[in-house]
Amino acid sequence: YPIQKVPKEWTKAPVWLQLHSKAYPRCKARVLVAFELVPAEKAEDDTYPFYDDIRPSTKEGNIRLFLVGVRLFKPITQPFVTVCFGRDVENTAEPLWSQESSAPRTGEGGNWNFLEEFTVSVSLPKRMQHHSFLEVKIQDRTQGIGGESNVDVGMAYITLNPLLPWLDSRERAESLETFRLQMLEEVLIEDAENARRSADGGLAARTGGGSFDEDATKKKEMLAAERSRKMAIPYNDPDMANLKIEEVDDYVSFKVAPRPQASRLSREGTSRDERGKAPGKSLSGMPGPVARASPGAGEETEKKGDPVAEKKEGGAQAAPPVAPSAHQREALAASPEEETYGFTPEQLNFVLADLEEDDAEEMTRDEVPYELEADFTVDDLPYLRTPIFRPTDAGVPETVGYLKYVCRVFQSTDEDEGAEMDAVCKSLIETYNSTRDLVVRAYVLAARGLVPPSGASDIQTYVWIQDSENAATLPGGLSYNIRDTGYTKKQGFKPEFNRCYTLACSLPENSIVQIAVMNMGRLTDECIGRTYLDVEDRFFNKKVEQMVIEESTPIELRTLKNEGSTVSHGSLRGFFEIMRADYAQLHPPYTLASAEPDEYQLRVVIWRVKAVPLDDNSSISLFVRTIYQLEDSSEIVKDTDTHYNSTDGTAVYNWRMVFDVLIPAQIPVLKLQIWNYALLSSTEPIGEANFDLTADFFRARKRQQHYRVPRMWVRCSHPAHKGKLRGTIEIEASILPREEAEYTPVGNGRDEPNRDPFLPAVTTNRTYIDWQQIGETVGAASSAIMSGLKWTGVWMTVAGIIALVIFVMFLLK
Repeated sequence: YPIQKVPKEWTKAPVWLQLHSKAYPRCKARVLVAFELVPAEKAEDDTYPFYDDIRPSTKEGNIRLFLVGVRLFKPITQPFVTVCFGRDVENTAEPLWSQESSAPRTGEGGNWNFLEEFTVSVSLPKRMQHHSFLEVKIQDRTQGIGGESNVDVGMAYITLNPLLPWLDSRERAESLETFRLQMLEEVLIEDAENARRSADGGLAARTGGGSFDEDATKKKEMLAAERSRKMAIPYNDPDMANLKIEEVDDYVSFKVAPRPQASRLSREGTSRDERGKAPGKSLSGMPGPVARASPGAGEETEKKGDPVAEKKEGGAQAAPPVAPSAHQREALAASPEEETYGFTPEQLNFVLADLEEDDAEEMTRDEVPYELEADFTVDDLPYLRTPIFRPTDAGVPETVGYLKYVCRVFQSTDEDEGAEMDAVCKSLIETYNSTRDLVVRAYVLAARGLVPPSGASDIQTYVWIQDSENAATLPGGLSYNIRDTGYTKKQGFKPEFNRCYTLACSLPENSIVQIAVMNMGRLTDECIGRTYLDVEDRFFNKKVEQMVIEESTPIELRTLKNEGSTVSHGSLRGFFEIMRADYAQLHPPYTLASAEPDEYQLRVVIWRVKAVPLDDNSSISLFVRTIYQLEDSSEIVKDTDTHYNSTDGTAVYNWRMVFDVLIPAQIPVLKLQIWNYALLSSTEPIGEANFDLTADFFRARKRQQHYRVPRMWVRCSHPAHKGKLRGTIEIEASILPREEAEYTPVGNGRDEPNRDPFLPAVTTNRTYIDWQQIGETVGAASSAIMSGLKWTGVWMTVAGIIALVIFVMFLLK
């Protein structure tokens, strides 16, 4: 603390200062201090009064603690709890008050309920700066060779400051944050963020020593908070950590309708999806899958969707185009100009359409990129919880479980004052007595970014889920422990499971559900990572209960960790429900799509191409290539026929391409390329676009019938011509099950059966040497020659007459 800031008399509240240790750099200890600069002569003879509140002013209070139970990550046999308050000044090893609990009422493994109340009247600090707390020691009685002994399991602190009735709401909230114990996980996150800032040239990681300048500390904290806010990528998510965020490609966009420049109702609707990886031999620097525009209803719409045509006619580039969402395509195919409540679709910048049934179902379940517990607040549960911890070798507290309790502080012993707590405790006891027959449903959808501890690359994964070590099957088919070795997925680091696991559950015995992703080995199986789910908190949470009733429980992303490691080993995607058994019988599990791929046929029609730049050539020969990548990384490459000698950058094909695909697909992207065909030189690509079929595949599989992707224009680009249009392709597609495709086959190109849709034959520009053009050129030249000969004869006759006249005049002379 800088000596320049020490006042002669300290009149404000004492301050908490951070302690630093070279031996333990992660030490988060603090000390409460106040300083005064006293003249030496006054300090020696005690004539100057010392800080008046060196011993905190206190008020009498009555503490009531209702101990619900302990939830530990590892099993114990005979747990008991000792609650302590304060320390003896003469002997700080002894508490001022302590009381040991009786044997737990129910429980097994690491989950035990005590449902016991502790009451003590003590002196509590009047000010919020002085920390007041209860110490709770958790121990286990074990039998050994030397007899019975007590083993320390862990310790928990119950901070009383937020419960003091004489503090206002602001002081309670501030003291809750001030005295919150920082656990090992938070310390590691802070270390990772500091290292990241240092690597980015930001704030250096905090080191030992340093100044205690309050102003400088506040500035550093504000800067760190701002940097943390801007860091949108979680450090422990392998999927996100492996991404490279590129700048938005403004040239990948589409135009549906003219956008009012000054309309306050208009919205930016450009949709881009750069998550898919394009298959095939990609042009370096090409953008990812692009959003698609709908087709226009005639030539006028095509003109509006073509920036090149607009530039030619209007002399200036139009407003940035807007891409519709996937479920609007069919409605956009025919956009009437009628007014809707006084507005036209162009004014509103979207088309009013009825929501399809499957689209409505998709929107009913939200998804959060974190664990749902992060949204729980103190008011959501009838009890409080605090971590049970043990110190690591570095002195940092590591969580080994949780203590659940109800605590109140009263200024008097009036019975009416504690009526509310009595009701809460009574309700908890009654609820626990009726929670012997519950059901947990775990919908495990997929895993992402798996990192096996062994470093194996060829992994075969399955799910192991349990809320007890008991692997017996109960009457009715339910179990506490499911090791799903019969359903393994050999899909690398991103397996799709789409499985619903139903577990029997009783509280508190089965409060914690453990979900592990395992790698099946030849000799032993390896745990890649596991996550712990507190279903007890979800059962008592009224908001979660309402989600279960409404079938709107969100999909969450849970971090997978391994024992002895604090880094992420991947993430698990799924949603989880807990309910009573009678409710579960009336409401069957939600049906998930099978993770096994089904056979489908993708039919793509390439109608035509336009707006292809000639690049200083008088004409250009064009064909379109499509590339689809299969599961085994092989590619299906199909080309249209060639449109020769296009002089205006347009080409007509009317060409069908048929692909046999599996849904779901690893890479649901169709690559479209425009190529320049050259007879003597090398053939080269002009532009490329990645056509994302993710949503279309999903809907086709969900409907299990013929699904159409309406006719539309897709824009192409090239990394060597950044920001410039390199042509547009008009395409149409349909997806149908393999059985239906075999019943109604179609031909490739324009071969028979030529139907759905019928493709008219194209005869123009289909030979490299255009005989018709040559004939026209020769005819024009002949006409010119003949015309030239006629005029030559006339001029020769005139010249002869003039010469004859001159000759006669010469003779006469």
